[in-house]
Amino acid sequence: MKLSRLVYECVKNAIYYDDASFTYEQFLMGRHDGDPDYATNIQNAFGPINEAIMRLGDLERIPYRVEDVTATDGFFPKSTLSEPCRSIVGVATMRNGEIHALPFREVGDRIYVQGIFDGALLCEYKEDIPPFGTYSFIYEYVPNELGGYTLSGEPSDIELKDHNISDAMCNAIIEYAKGNLNEQVAAELANMHMTRAEQYFANIEPAKSALRQGAVRAKYRMGE
Repeated sequence: MKLSRLVYECVKNAIYYDDASFTYEQFLMGRHDGDPDYATNIQNAFGPINEAIMRLGDLERIPYRVEDVTATDGFFPKSTLSEPCRSIVGVATMRNGEIHALPFREVGDRIYVQGIFDGALLCEYKEDIPPFGTYSFIYEYVPNELGGYTLSGEPSDIELKDHNISDAMCNAIIEYAKGNLNEQVAAELANMHMTRAEQYFANIEPAKSALRQGAVRAKYRMGE
C-alpha cells in the first residue's frame, strides 16, 4: 500500500460522512485540504500512523532486513547498511551452503564481529523507519483540454512494502488511527478501536530471524 492511500483510508475511516466527493483521487489533488470537516484529520493522521509503525516495530512484527556486508579487521560500520539501523539482530557467514551465526557487539557506530570468516558477512537488522509527516505524495494535477485534470510530473509517493509494512499491517494501522483521531470526540469509541488495533498487532506473525543457525557441528571430539 502507498503512504498516500494509507493516509486517505485513515481519514476516511475516522470521519463518518456520507460524502461521495471524498475520493482517493480528490484527496491526492488536495481538494479537501481547506475543508474544515477533513483538514484537521488530514493534518493529524501522520501522528497515529507513526505511532502504530513504532508499535509494530516494538512488537517485532515488521520483518527484518538482511544485507551483505564486508568486515575489515572484524569491524563494519552501520552506515554501510542501505537503511537506517534500529538494532542489529544477527550476523552470520556462509560456509558450504550453511549459515553459521557469529557473536558480535556494537562499538559506537560500528559492529565488531568475532569468529572465523573471510570478510564477507550477512547482517540482519531492524530498520529504523523514519517518521512520515510530509505531503510529498500529494500529486499536482493540471487542467486538460477535455475539461478534466492530468497528472503533472512524477509523484514521490512512498511504497510501504519497501519498508516491510504489509497490507495486513496497514489495516491494523488504520484501526489504530481511527481510535486516535476520534479520541477527543468519542473517548469510549476511540478506546474500543485502540484496543482492537492492539489485538490486530498481536495477531500479526512475529518476525523471524533468517540467520538462525540450523545445526551445530562439533569442532572438537573426545580423544582428538
